[in-house]
Amino acid sequence: MATLEEINKKLLETESSNQNTNIEELNKILAEENKEEDFVSAEEAGIKISPLELLSKDADKDLVDQIKEKNKDIKKELPKPGSLEEVNAGIKIMEGSILDGGTLEPDIEEIIEKEGYYSWENFSENLLKRTFGGAIRDTGQATVDFTNYLGEKFFDERPLENVKFDKIKEPTYFGGSFSRDLAGFAIPFFGFTKAANSLNLITKIPKATTKAGAFSQFVAKNTLVGEVAAQFSFSPYEARMSNLVESFPLLANPITEYLQATDQDSEDKARFKMAIEGGIIGVSLDSLLSFAVRGK
Repeated sequence: MATLEEINKKLLETESSNQNTNIEELNKILAEENKEEDFVSAEEAGIKISPLELLSKDADKDLVDQIKEKNKDIKKELPKPGSLEEVNAGIKIMEGSILDGGTLEPDIEEIIEKEGYYSWENFSENLLKRTFGGAIRDTGQATVDFTNYLGEKFFDERPLENVKFDKIKEPTYFGGSFSRDLAGFAIPFFGFTKAANSLNLITKIPKATTKAGAFSQFVAKNTLVGEVAAQFSFSPYEARMSNLVESFPLLANPITEYLQATDQDSEDKARFKMAIEGGIIGVSLDSLLSFAVRGK
């Protein structure tokens, strides 16, 4: 039978052995935790994770709160549901459209297809607006441009520099652009013709007694009036009749090639060319009208 001393010794040995075993196991656990493992991303593993799901479930609540706090003011700026602002915000607004505060130009082809070529819609858009309305607009803009030109020449300032009328599209029917330019030219031409006739009564300029003299006076008067009228009916860098003629290869010629508007010219040269073109148109227009009157 073992003595008490031997039993105590045995217990101490057993306890020491157990402690060593526990320390070894603990060291193994710590070593496993400190061991660097190969990281495999969710994408590489073929796992699809929704960001919204992460935010709603696994994301840190503080992060979610920060996002909500950052974006809370945005909700206040959103348009009211069902309002016009909400509709506009949901579509791309084209510059110049009605939604952008401008005017929506109707498509002539759609009007003709829907309403017919001889419909009032096509007549009002193509003839009334684009031809006659466009002629009035062009004359108004040309007058503004000429006023600025004279102001800069003689007073070193352009008094109406910021005045720009909205452009009106060209008519689409055959001869529409020619009719528009001719109508625009006729407005100041006949006004200045009447003024020239009145001036003739005041100054008592004697009329020619021969056909050659009368023809010379006719050409001189209409050339001068046409040159002036051109300054009030055409803008230097906008296409006019000479450009229209040059657009048809069969009608193109050296004269209209030179006279056509181009942004490469100085304003002085552009207006000089306009004056020549105006003189030609003036003589031609008055000759045509005189011939029509005589034919009645």
